[in-house]
Amino acid sequence: MEKKELVKRWKGNQRYTLKLIEAMPEDNFNFKPIDGIKTFQSQCSHITTWLRTHSRFVTGEELPKINPKNKQETFQLHIPFHKQLSRTALP
Repeated sequence: MEKKELVKRWKGNQRYTLKLIEAMPEDNFNFKPIDGIKTFQSQCSHITTWLRTHSRFVTGEELPKINPKNKQETFQLHIPFHKQLSRTALP
C-alpha cells in the first residue's frame, strides 16, 4: 500500500471511530450484548492499543497510553491522540 492510500485510510478510520464514540449514548457505553465479548468502552480501548502498537512499528516512537473511564474521557482523549498519531506517523 502506498503512503497516500495509508493516510487516506488512517484519516477515514479516525473520523469513523470518533463518530461511533459520539453516537453511543453514555448509558450504553458499557453495553455488552452477550457474555464473552468486549463492551463498547473496552472495544474503544482495544482500538487505541492497536493504533499505539502499529504506529510504534511505523515511527519508532511510542504514543502515550490512554485509559478513559467514560464516554466524555474517551472522546476527549481520542481527538488529541489521533492528531498526535497523524502528526507522528504520517508527516
